[in-house]
Amino acid sequence: MFLLVFLLFAASSAQSKQLVHVQTVFRHGARAPLYEFSSDVARQHYFRGFGQLSDLGLANGKHLGELFFHKYVATGFLDYRMRPDQVWFRSSPKERCLMTATEVARGMFPRNISVPILTYPTTEDDELLYPRVCDDQMAISEKTFGTKSWPEIFTKICRDTVNATLLGNYTRDYLEALKVEKYEGLRVPDWVRSSPGAEEIEQCFYEFMHNLCGVGRWKNVEVIKTKTGLLVNHLLSNASRAWRCHTNTSKEGDHCAHFQKFHAYSTHDSVVLPLAESLGILSALNNRLPEYTSGIIIELWDQNGSPYVKVYYRMSPRSHEVLDVSSQVRKCETDECPLAVFISCCDEYRLEKLSNVCSNAVKDGPKYGLLFWIFVALTLLLLIVVITLAALFKKERAKNSYRVLAKLIPGSDFIKTSTGKESVNATLEVAYVMCQAIKRWHELTGEKVGFKPAGGIKTTEEALEYVALIKEILGDEWLNPELFRIGASSLLDDCLKHL
Repeated sequence: MFLLVFLLFAASSAQSKQLVHVQTVFRHGARAPLYEFSSDVARQHYFRGFGQLSDLGLANGKHLGELFFHKYVATGFLDYRMRPDQVWFRSSPKERCLMTATEVARGMFPRNISVPILTYPTTEDDELLYPRVCDDQMAISEKTFGTKSWPEIFTKICRDTVNATLLGNYTRDYLEALKVEKYEGLRVPDWVRSSPGAEEIEQCFYEFMHNLCGVGRWKNVEVIKTKTGLLVNHLLSNASRAWRCHTNTSKEGDHCAHFQKFHAYSTHDSVVLPLAESLGILSALNNRLPEYTSGIIIELWDQNGSPYVKVYYRMSPRSHEVLDVSSQVRKCETDECPLAVFISCCDEYRLEKLSNVCSNAVKDGPKYGLLFWIFVALTLLLLIVVITLAALFKKERAKNSYRVLAKLIPGSDFIKTSTGKESVNATLEVAYVMCQAIKRWHELTGEKVGFKPAGGIKTTEEALEYVALIKEILGDEWLNPELFRIGASSLLDDCLKHL
């Protein structure tokens, strides 16, 4: 009897908890070096090219998807058939992130169902792409290291901060290649595989990334906000919106019917790292950089009408184990952080507009560079010059025509186009200029001079066009044989055809 009561109580307690919403931000899978390979063997191994996912990276993504399958699909939270009104994937525009997102979705839904992946162009993604480097941050770097060059900053950090002694004159790009190739199991120099060389490389990149993202010993809240301030605001706003939709207390703009309950973001280590610092869970990384497909999971729960949040960190791409870091989130003191507390956890790190902390950020619209706008300005200026010169040339040509005609008209009964040796001498453009000169002469002297187009007028239709021109410029009084004649012998044949 006691056992039955206990089981009923346990069942009732379990039913009182309901998972409402899930958000996850994860790094892409294993990739190729970004800028160079250390050997031809490495070049052949990473056949997709610099920065692209390796086959191991594809497997990393699918393994993460299998974790989500067990947590959210197999438990019935998400429909195993994949409903777009439940699942929403967004990715950095880099191929390695897009491909990782695809593999994660493939692991979540074993039937190989295609899942839509949303992305934005590189110029418009300020949330999931590499952290934006603002002029303000570069000024700090220049003051600290005496340079704005990231390769030079890396060298200085290795030499002065890490006190690396074995790296010699190797460049950042070469060391990055060795680091990545070692992870993939490729052959690298012995000093890279053992202490202290391996530790020095790891520590150099650890400090360099911390400096780039403004975390750890280089902590700078303003720098962190340029990296993930918009994303933090997005995640916290999503949690609030999810609860309003769940409790039917939505406000204008929530669009609950189109708000999915699983949101996944595929991004880079340089986003996961400052995001962990923003939430206050950086210690969960255990003094390491985010591994491939590691990431943060944020769950919103309803317990008898009271919302609380659980936050997990997935550290290793080789395990389904996740670490509960809920109590480490800023202001959260328990493993079940009240939603109101969670929403206010990171106000210092939230950002609504990048331009608030990044002086060189474009506030609205596409982010075109300075050279683009200089090109546009020069193009418009050139167009204005061409139009102006064309107008001046046309005006000057007309003036010259009038000057020539002014010398020919005095004492003339008729002026006419020359038959010459050209196939066509009479054109409407030439006739227009000559008729204007005749009109001007008549206005100045009262004398009437006739006009005779000759050379090239062969059809009745062409002749009528000249009649219309004379009527328009000189008037009906010029439409008589004394003032208007057409000199074109072949025109007579065409006229006879129409009789």
